[in-house]
Amino acid sequence: DFLGILRRDEALAREVDRSVLGKLRFANERRVEFAGYDAQTRVARVLRELAAAYGERSGNQVTLNWPLTQTELASLSSVAEPTVQKALRRLRESGVIATGYRSLTIQNFSKLNELAGP
Repeated sequence: DFLGILRRDEALAREVDRSVLGKLRFANERRVEFAGYDAQTRVARVLRELAAAYGERSGNQVTLNWPLTQTELASLSSVAEPTVQKALRRLRESGVIATGYRSLTIQNFSKLNELAGP
């Protein structure tokens, strides 16, 4: 039934194609990142992506207005939770981020972007 609908509705078929291709592209980028970057860089890259997609920017500062747990960040970065804790501590100590209970503010997006790499 689904394939029949796609054959009849070209616009819908293009949107489904676009969605599937986007997911494949994202998955391939993740595989390359995980093989080519250390854990600290992967955490920085995930934070940069989240900030770009969901953050509220004010100058060089970006606030994530929804709660993100360390467990979720570890999963998105494909690292262990203690590794995320270390990465966040380093980012806090260097003034790149500020964290609170289920809150995260990127205080220096330029520095985060530099740490995340290309």
